[in-house]
Amino acid sequence: ISGVFLPERMAEAYSASGAFEEAIPYYEKALQHHQDIDTLFGFAFTCYQAGFYKKAIKAFTDLKAMDHEFHSLYLYLAKAYEHEGELERSLATVKQGLAVDRFNKELFYYGGKVALKENKEALAETYIREALALDPGYLAAALTLNKLLIHQERYEEVLEVIEKINEEGEVDPQLRWDAAVSHNALEQYSNALKSYRLAY
Repeated sequence: ISGVFLPERMAEAYSASGAFEEAIPYYEKALQHHQDIDTLFGFAFTCYQAGFYKKAIKAFTDLKAMDHEFHSLYLYLAKAYEHEGELERSLATVKQGLAVDRFNKELFYYGGKVALKENKEALAETYIREALALDPGYLAAALTLNKLLIHQERYEEVLEVIEKINEEGEVDPQLRWDAAVSHNALEQYSNALKSYRLAY
């Protein structure tokens, strides 16, 4: 086909249809023919989706060397490092990504989860609160923050988080349960009972 390198199109088609392992050899041929940023990202993402995390890390790292402002790479590179058990590198990648894109709520939230795995609770809270500042209705972030606050017995702050997320119209049984646990710990028993019933 005039002006079209067929292996690149085959790679994109296989990857888009979820046939990630089948796409990889075509991406490798395409990259031997011509290495550009979009093709390299497609290859790295496909390797990640196929579970070839070391190969994905190499490709994402090469992409970062070509264009460190390609902000979409950082979340997946951080996740690939986590899959390989390299949590410090995962956190470092999150930090690098946030230097490029300060408005990436998913990267803030993911950084918070990795920080929790590293027992860096203060850093985790900072990251998760940043995610909620960007999206006050970010339910997953609110639930993760609540889990941390309950662990730290900061029950009044749990109720504040729930109030803010409720203002965004989000309703979730786990939020009701968190409210019940917090009211009970604060000896607000009638409110605790109400929240337990709502959760049930």
